[in-house]
Amino acid sequence: MPHNGMACGDGGPLYVSTAPPAAAVCVPIGDDVDDCERCARVQCCAELTACMGDPECTSGGPDGRGEAACMRDCLVAAAGAEQPLASASASCASLCATKPKLAPKTLAPVSCLGGAPGSPAGGQCSAACYGGAG
Repeated sequence: MPHNGMACGDGGPLYVSTAPPAAAVCVPIGDDVDDCERCARVQCCAELTACMGDPECTSGGPDGRGEAACMRDCLVAAAGAEQPLASASASCASLCATKPKLAPKTLAPVSCLGGAPGSPAGGQCSAACYGGAG
């Protein structure tokens, strides 16, 4: 489902806001979301808010859903296929980049979640989002 933000679990956005993108605020959530979404809202809110204001991050990529959503989907698929996150992140970045490289405002939330090329294995939400594949 197209949206401005990164898909987590059920494909919903990681933030809730009716404000303009620059003023988006991550909000605490209940038990109706997965661990990835919960972690992202707590640990990566600033990065996700910055992503919202960037067209490449939210509507770029190969299918117009945004580089961030593309990276999330690609990395989840790689984790499901038991591909190490470190090697998957480079191939996903090549697949998802609007330009030759991912936009900086895409790299920030993806790094915070633990899935960007060169981000530390076990990033902020790596276990919750990708099953701890590192």
